[in-house]
Amino acid sequence: MTTTGSRLLRSLGALIAVPTLVAGLSMTATGPAHAESRTTVDPAGDPVRLAYDGADEGGPESQPAPEAERVDLVSTRYEYRRQTLVVRGTARAAGRGVEFAARLRAAGQEYFLARAPGDRVQVFRVSSREPGRVRCPGARSSVDVARGVYGLKVPAACFGAPDRVRLGFGVSQVRSTRQSFSMTQDDANRVGGPDDGLGYRYRLGDGLARGAVARTTPDAVGDPVRTTYTFDEPGGPEPTGEPAPRARQVDLVSTRVDYRRQFLVVRGTAQAAGRAVDAVVRVRAAGREFYFFKTGGGRIEGFGVSREDEGPVDCRGGSSEVDQDRGVYQLRVPASCFGAPESVRVGFGLALDRSTRRTSSTTVDDAHRVGGTQDLFDLKLSPALARG
Repeated sequence: MTTTGSRLLRSLGALIAVPTLVAGLSMTATGPAHAESRTTVDPAGDPVRLAYDGADEGGPESQPAPEAERVDLVSTRYEYRRQTLVVRGTARAAGRGVEFAARLRAAGQEYFLARAPGDRVQVFRVSSREPGRVRCPGARSSVDVARGVYGLKVPAACFGAPDRVRLGFGVSQVRSTRQSFSMTQDDANRVGGPDDGLGYRYRLGDGLARGAVARTTPDAVGDPVRTTYTFDEPGGPEPTGEPAPRARQVDLVSTRVDYRRQFLVVRGTAQAAGRAVDAVVRVRAAGREFYFFKTGGGRIEGFGVSREDEGPVDCRGGSSEVDQDRGVYQLRVPASCFGAPESVRVGFGLALDRSTRRTSSTTVDDAHRVGGTQDLFDLKLSPALARG
């Protein structure tokens, strides 16, 4: 176990000895969510314009179009409920002259879900088996100009209600005259437009399970905080906190939390990864609270801090992993280690300890807030996630 991990265990032991702190930590979680959802982030300023001028020889030319605010997606949320698929794309601005559509793949079939006049949605089956338009009563589209949001709401029955789907989303705007034509596009899951230029092949994301819950949270780059104790200062060691933007191995850029039936899987992606870094998961549910952190040999250790669970937790079957090539830290925690409740709130953070004879410093990044925390027991908790 690393120095930070050992310090975590000692501090947790001290923490549970104080009943007032435990009572403050043991708050009841909010009600469960009822759909799997994911939010993806897209760089601002990345639309691509394909332009064709009939007076010129050759085919259409592609060029960046950073000024196209109505077509410039900055984030997209996919939510696969038991009965309905909801997609909301947020752009720098929004307008009713913009077209938008989702691409869906599941169970060997592929569909195109496109906005249509009158706030409707047209659904097309585009895979080789039985291609054509699909009747889809109840499907709706929306444009929220004030908030810059394009939305699709499609009954799951229109695409067979599979247990799992992969989704892409994109927006486009067409301008044409008698001699010229241009289409400006942005793909939610890539920098720029779709794979096939003028087509619908928006990049597909990872699979989403029907009615379960997963969530991906982006985090600002360059926001770790380093807390340093200097032992030979008059009056004893006083901590000082300062930004640590160069701490790449601790600098989270996104974190995915996936609460499956048997496991909670937390996967944090940083600018880089190192085995000396501690990864810590905080879990709160039904008045109980736990901490889990990676240890040597790909294992995890757990500790309960609520009154009924205080002390080490027997958490067999859990594992941890550090992928240095991809900058990924992952903890896989059996749901039985924290009682397998129907919903949980989860915090995640990375910590790196450095010590000399004079000083001790810990650099921390918190997945759910800009900046770190001087207290690993104060990792910010996510909204409630339902068990898949």
